[in-house]
Amino acid sequence: MTGANRTGLTFAIVCLGRTGSTHLVSLLDSHPEIRCFGELFTHHEGTLDEAFVTSPIDDPVDYVAQLTAPLGERAVGFKLPLNSIRAHPEALRVLEGDQMRIVRLRRLNLLALLASRRLLATTRVPQSTHGDYGDATVAIDPSQALAVFRLTDEHERYLDGLADGRPSFQITYEDLGAGQRLDAIQDFLDVDPVPLQSLFKRVRSRPLSETIENWSEISNALRGTPYEWFLEDDLELR
Repeated sequence: MTGANRTGLTFAIVCLGRTGSTHLVSLLDSHPEIRCFGELFTHHEGTLDEAFVTSPIDDPVDYVAQLTAPLGERAVGFKLPLNSIRAHPEALRVLEGDQMRIVRLRRLNLLALLASRRLLATTRVPQSTHGDYGDATVAIDPSQALAVFRLTDEHERYLDGLADGRPSFQITYEDLGAGQRLDAIQDFLDVDPVPLQSLFKRVRSRPLSETIENWSEISNALRGTPYEWFLEDDLELR
């Protein structure tokens, strides 16, 4: 498929999980001229959201085309995290077409990302509408953390490759936490900037030093490495 994208999509949020994508979807969807879907290509069959996996339509392009056909918003998009690509690699076909733009969302602090994944596994709280982490803590093996950081870097490079040659906009979890670049992303999507609202907020209220049980061990392992700055208090980015 070349030329105009017959799916009706104009953008996709390409990212890893636990990077603030649900918050970004909610922000963008609050704009009157943007319709932003969530994870259309999730692998969870029990999802309550609109999803390809629960649709009788077998072709992802046809599925999205029918989903977006009634819409009149200027910008129409969805989020495409790596786990969706793994579950439905054929979903990459919906990125084709000259009109598609890529919003590349990433989380710079990979220690905070790893802690978020572990907290999710511990508390089963995926987002703020389900509660918060409270006083929950996690232990992180330093050698495993370093391996995760290197693997995450590889995953981010793969996602960067999906944006190569396409109009793309870079935004980070840290930007969202600080309320930054929201006007710029609206400009990128060709809509007039307005104040955006989200249904979600940060679910971790304690700094990493209080969340990670073996903080001194992690600190010693990261000192002197390219990852040392992950030790900074990311909650100051509010």
